[in-house]
Amino acid sequence: MLLLRLPAASTNLDWQCPRVPYAAFRNFSVKYVVPSFSAGGRVQATAAYEDSKHSAVFVATRNRLHVLGPDLQFIESLTTGPVGDPDCQTCASCGPGPHGPPNDTDTLVLVMEPGLPALVSCGSTLQGRCFLHELEPGEKALHLAAPACLFSANSNKPEACPDCVASPLGTRVTVVEQGHASFFYVASSLDPALAASFSPRSVSIRRLKADTSGFQPGFPSLSVLPKYLASYLIKYVYSFHSGNFVYFLTVQPISVTSPPSALQTRLVRLNAVEPEIGDYRELVLDCHFAPKRRRRRSGASESTQPYPVLQAAHSAPVDAKLAVELSISEGQEVLFGVFVPVKDGGSSMGPNSVVCAFPIHHLDIQIEDGVEFCCHSANSSFPLLRGLDFFQTPSFCPNPVSRKSGPLTW
Repeated sequence: MLLLRLPAASTNLDWQCPRVPYAAFRNFSVKYVVPSFSAGGRVQATAAYEDSKHSAVFVATRNRLHVLGPDLQFIESLTTGPVGDPDCQTCASCGPGPHGPPNDTDTLVLVMEPGLPALVSCGSTLQGRCFLHELEPGEKALHLAAPACLFSANSNKPEACPDCVASPLGTRVTVVEQGHASFFYVASSLDPALAASFSPRSVSIRRLKADTSGFQPGFPSLSVLPKYLASYLIKYVYSFHSGNFVYFLTVQPISVTSPPSALQTRLVRLNAVEPEIGDYRELVLDCHFAPKRRRRRSGASESTQPYPVLQAAHSAPVDAKLAVELSISEGQEVLFGVFVPVKDGGSSMGPNSVVCAFPIHHLDIQIEDGVEFCCHSANSSFPLLRGLDFFQTPSFCPNPVSRKSGPLTW
């Protein structure tokens, strides 16, 4: 087959193929069939597991924990509530009742314990206790063994309850495997009633007992000081593990003296190599939006609109194209966050929400720079305050900063 190209009319521009609208390539008659599962209620948490032979997806709804195959086909279901119901399988694993008022169970935590392997779930009832579900491989699918109650009645009391993990106000957990041990990095929202009922902690690093009868006592932790519990609510939105650190994303008041509506988003960083709370660091995340025409102008920061409240987040490595736009190397991990403006009744000139991207490496550099600046300020006439007044009494930056000197914000 020969193609003859006729000479183009005399022009100073190179000839180009005519533009074909994207809509011309669409075929609305194609029917796509994708795997699906109807949970019968609002999905509260999900987790996934895969090894060389089996894979499974776990879906939690109110009072139910579903086990699905790799194509989302239903395998089995576990009853997690209501408390007091004779069919509640997790309740029965904790021994004979009474277990408390007959409330529905909302799943707040659903994570994999990679060492066993096993699934760990924690609910809004039974003082926030957790349950261990070991995985049993079948001929065609994975199944859950009978749940084990991670609660020792003799080791827990209202003022000291190491097995009380989840908070009805919200809890985020990331599990880090170190050798033959798994550490649970836990962050929970608190108020005065919760703090008085079964003493959960705001941030803690926990480890299962060897006999899996609960969590070891004496774990490192931080909690909002009692005098601020009623006025300073920390909402934990997302948690993830990257490199040598575990991160939490929070939405909280700007300070202990600011009104509850004056919110900002912070990144919390903890050491994943040495599970110590003294390495606690915080960094404020700023997300702003400006139309492209404004970004080209000098001094555009004055016309940008702040979006201080995080709604959702996800971390992932980026490909080459996005890496170039972010001025980082391909494969580096980036935190993506969906932010909204503060609802103060005023008019908003921008969109309802925006997405901001934060390279994890850049965030770590900012944290380390802040620590270094704190150290140098200790030698000056005006040392910096450490911050985190909701966790600790006000104090100045030490020189040098050490794990024993406690947490630090920047």
